[in-house]
Amino acid sequence: MYHNLNNGKVPRIQLREHHVQDLYRQLHFLKKHFTLLPLREWFEVRNSTRSPVAAITFDDGLVNNLLALPVLESLNVPATYFVCTPSLRGESVLWPDALDVACHLAGDFVDLLGTRFERRGGIHMNDTGIRPAHFIKHLTPEERWRLIDGLSNGTRPWTLPPWNQHFPVMDAAGVRALAASSLVEIGSHGIAHQNLAHLVDEEVLHELRASKSLLESWTGSLVLSYAFADGSYNERTALLARDCGYRYLCAVVPQPYAVPDGIELTGRYGFYRDRHWTGQLHAFFRYIAPSA
Repeated sequence: MYHNLNNGKVPRIQLREHHVQDLYRQLHFLKKHFTLLPLREWFEVRNSTRSPVAAITFDDGLVNNLLALPVLESLNVPATYFVCTPSLRGESVLWPDALDVACHLAGDFVDLLGTRFERRGGIHMNDTGIRPAHFIKHLTPEERWRLIDGLSNGTRPWTLPPWNQHFPVMDAAGVRALAASSLVEIGSHGIAHQNLAHLVDEEVLHELRASKSLLESWTGSLVLSYAFADGSYNERTALLARDCGYRYLCAVVPQPYAVPDGIELTGRYGFYRDRHWTGQLHAFFRYIAPSA
C-alpha cells in the first residue's frame, strides 16, 4: 500500500510520501520475488497457490499518484488506485493532508484540543507518539476543518503557492487518465477519508454509494473494490459495503469480525518513508514471514 509520491520538486512533509525513484526500486525488487497481480486476481488465488503473489495499491487518489503510472507501465506492474471523491463536498484536499500542511507551517509546536504536539523527525506527535490526524479523526468533518483552519488562521495555506503543489485530489480527468491504462483498476476510498466505523448507517451508505457512483460515471466501469480509510470498519460497515455492490474490501489490519458472504476482505502492508527504501522492504518481508 502506497499513498503519496514526490518527484523532488517540492519538499516532502509526510511519512506517506515516496520519491518516484524509490517506488521504481521497490516495485522492481518486488517483481523479482512475487507474481504481482491485479487485486481481483490476487483475491481469487491467494488461498490456492503456493507461489508468492502480491497486489499493489495506492490510497487517496491524489494528483501526485499519476507519477506512478509511467513506473507501472515501464515494469508492467498492475495496481489498484483507491480514490477519494471530496469534490462531492466541494473540497479538493483531504483533511489529513491539509492538517499535515498546516502543522508543518505552524512550526515546532502545535496545540489541538489542549494537547501539545511537538515536531519529531519531521512530523508532529504528542507525548504518547500519537500524530495529529489520529488524534482528531473521531471528530465530525466540520469540527476537524475548524481546528485545521484555526492552525492556519483561516488562510488555508495548502491552497496558495507553493503549497498548492501539495496533495490536491484528482479530478475526473486525472481518474480517467489512470483508468485508461490496462494495468489500473479504480476502487473507492470514500468521499472525504471518513472513518466509517464511527458513522451511522445513513452516513456510511452515502460514503459508499456516492463515491462509487461518481467514479463509475467518470470511468465507465464498475467499481467493485473499496478500501476503508484508516482501516476503520466493522461487520456492519462490511455488510453495508456488500449491499452497495462492492466485492473486494481492503483494510489496514484485519479485525476479528466475521466476513459476510459474498465479499472478500484483506489487510495490507503500508510502505512509509520512515527508513531507507531498502529498510522498508526488509520490514515488509518481516511482516509477511515474521519467523524467518
